[in-house]
Amino acid sequence: MVLSAQVKLLDYIDRHLASYTQQWQLLTQQQLNNTDTPYSQQFLTTLATHLPENERQNLMVSKQYDYAELRRAAPRTLLFYHCYQPKTSLLQPLTHVASLLSALDACQNSMGSLPINIQWLFDTSNTTARMEEWATLAPDHCICYHPAETGVGNTQTPILALGTKGYLRIELEVHTLTSTIGSMHGGIAPDALWRLLWALGTLKDAREDILIEGFYDTLTFVQDDMLAQLRTLPDTTAKLTQHWDLPQLLMGLQGFQLHYAHLLLPTCTVSSITHTPVPTSTANIQTEIALSGQAKAQVDFYLVPDQEPQDIFRKLHAHLQKQGFSDVQMRILSASRPLSTAVDDPLIQRAIAATEKAYEQKPFLLPTTVGSYTPSPLWMKDGTPIVFMARNELNSMRDEDAFASMIKHIALLIEGIAHGTNTAQ
Repeated sequence: MVLSAQVKLLDYIDRHLASYTQQWQLLTQQQLNNTDTPYSQQFLTTLATHLPENERQNLMVSKQYDYAELRRAAPRTLLFYHCYQPKTSLLQPLTHVASLLSALDACQNSMGSLPINIQWLFDTSNTTARMEEWATLAPDHCICYHPAETGVGNTQTPILALGTKGYLRIELEVHTLTSTIGSMHGGIAPDALWRLLWALGTLKDAREDILIEGFYDTLTFVQDDMLAQLRTLPDTTAKLTQHWDLPQLLMGLQGFQLHYAHLLLPTCTVSSITHTPVPTSTANIQTEIALSGQAKAQVDFYLVPDQEPQDIFRKLHAHLQKQGFSDVQMRILSASRPLSTAVDDPLIQRAIAATEKAYEQKPFLLPTTVGSYTPSPLWMKDGTPIVFMARNELNSMRDEDAFASMIKHIALLIEGIAHGTNTAQ
């Protein structure tokens, strides 16, 4: 029964692909002609107009918060979460929007009605801070679209990730002086910038090992099947060194070791340092630079699954205390938890099966994303299955085959979740 439903669904998409492609191109052209209107608003407007009249009463749209929900009397709810930075190329997100609309139409017409509740959320830089009502969403499954920064490079192979890294940005601050003291007195007066540099120097060694006590304690052993997946990834060493204009990557990493470090290891990076030297005139013939009375640094951590931002913050505080830097003040500027879904979770298995059927090839399966794209903790329940999708395989508006595969992929996922199966042929 499920197999015949899939055949019917895919046949419907093939027969209506021309109209879906036309809608994709029209949506993209409208956005390019009206860049003042976010593509999320284009989607919400188009969604409302394309739904059958009897379904519009089930649609709730909150344009203020870039959110829509099509709620029916269905036992399962699937959330499509779009996470894009402001500088993201419009081609990818607009194609995701168009493929979602097309898959929705195909499911409705081939199945008679949508078999699950569907939510859409477009995350912007200030959305998570505003939308307290997200706490009521609580989806059963989540599909996350994120920028195609996967470490795999541009490839025609679809990419799925089982999770995303967490993120922790901490500000460290040192105060040493309240009055202006010239740098000539640096042999007897403290300098805040030097004090901060010494503290930062205790965090990591020259081999890139992070020296915070207990930092790696919660990391779990990587399963053999995931290591085998990493060995199938293309070696992007040459592309990365050329793109970044580097003679080589850190530690000469390449191939499997490159992907292991990129995807499975946490990072610690000093992203900025500022200080406040004050110039003061001396002897009317020169300008003497003052010692720094205050210095600040921002330190970024990208965390892998099982590392909690608050735990890392506490360990960093304890580390600085133990190293003799109790005067260094700390505060969290930004934090998000890493997320991970087991490879044997039904959502992951359905996503893999839908990918193989829609694209007629196996996807690259990554343990996590390179960056951090964690959905807001305001609404994401602990343990909610989530799969992250990057769309490297689409390179132009004329790539109709890739667009058709994207539609089929989404439609098969909706059908599979509705029927509780990952059957693929």
